[in-house]
Amino acid sequence: MVETAAVDELLGKMNQIEVGAFVYVDWNNGGEKTLNVSLVQDYAAHGVGGYLNLIPGAADWGTPLWNAT
Repeated sequence: MVETAAVDELLGKMNQIEVGAFVYVDWNNGGEKTLNVSLVQDYAAHGVGGYLNLIPGAADWGTPLWNAT
Protein backbone atom coordinates (compact mmCIF):
# COMPACT_ATOMS: atom_id res chain seq x y z
CA MET A 1 0.00 0.00 0.00
CA VAL A 2 2.75 2.47 0.93
CA GLU A 3 4.62 1.87 -2.30
CA THR A 4 1.59 2.75 -4.44
CA ALA A 5 0.23 5.66 -2.37
CA ALA A 6 0.90 9.28 -3.24
CA VAL A 7 2.54 11.54 -0.67
CA ASP A 8 -0.71 13.43 0.03
CA GLU A 9 -2.51 10.12 0.67
CA LEU A 10 0.17 9.01 3.12
CA LEU A 11 0.06 12.34 4.96
CA GLY A 12 -3.74 12.16 5.15
CA LYS A 13 -3.61 8.70 6.71
CA MET A 14 -1.10 9.96 9.30
CA ASN A 15 -3.49 12.70 10.44
CA GLN A 16 -5.86 12.00 13.31
CA ILE A 17 -8.49 14.63 14.05
CA GLU A 18 -9.70 15.24 17.61
CA VAL A 19 -13.47 14.74 17.89
CA GLY A 20 -13.97 18.19 19.40
CA ALA A 21 -13.01 19.71 16.05
CA PHE A 22 -16.38 18.75 14.56
CA VAL A 23 -18.72 18.77 17.55
CA TYR A 24 -20.63 21.86 18.61
CA VAL A 25 -23.06 22.82 21.35
CA ASP A 26 -26.56 23.07 19.88
CA TRP A 27 -28.27 25.75 21.96
CA ASN A 28 -31.50 25.18 20.01
CA ASN A 29 -31.52 21.64 21.40
CA GLY A 30 -30.97 22.30 25.11
CA GLY A 31 -27.21 22.66 24.83
CA GLU A 32 -26.67 19.11 23.56
CA LYS A 33 -23.32 18.34 21.96
CA THR A 34 -24.03 17.68 18.29
CA LEU A 35 -21.94 16.09 15.56
CA ASN A 36 -21.34 18.19 12.43
CA VAL A 37 -21.86 15.33 9.96
CA SER A 38 -20.89 17.33 6.86
CA LEU A 39 -17.55 18.25 8.43
CA VAL A 40 -16.86 14.58 9.28
CA GLN A 41 -17.67 13.67 5.67
CA ASP A 42 -15.31 16.40 4.46
CA TYR A 43 -12.48 15.05 6.63
CA ALA A 44 -13.19 11.53 5.36
CA ALA A 45 -13.12 12.72 1.74
CA HIS A 46 -9.68 14.19 2.40
CA GLY A 47 -8.41 10.82 3.64
CA VAL A 48 -8.07 11.50 7.36
CA GLY A 49 -6.60 8.45 9.04
CA GLY A 50 -8.64 8.45 12.23
CA TYR A 51 -10.61 10.31 14.85
CA LEU A 52 -9.54 10.62 18.48
CA ASN A 53 -11.23 10.94 21.87
CA LEU A 54 -14.74 10.89 23.20
CA ILE A 55 -16.92 13.88 23.92
CA PRO A 56 -16.75 14.34 27.72
CA GLY A 57 -20.07 13.50 29.34
CA ALA A 58 -21.71 12.47 26.08
CA ALA A 59 -21.64 8.70 26.58
CA ASP A 60 -21.77 6.15 29.33
CA TRP A 61 -18.47 4.33 29.83
CA GLY A 62 -18.38 1.23 27.65
CA THR A 63 -21.18 2.41 25.37
CA PRO A 64 -20.09 3.54 21.90
CA LEU A 65 -21.21 6.99 20.78
CA TRP A 66 -21.40 6.11 17.10
CA ASN A 67 -21.16 2.95 15.06
CA ALA A 68 -21.19 2.04 11.40
CA THR A 69 -24.57 0.28 11.39
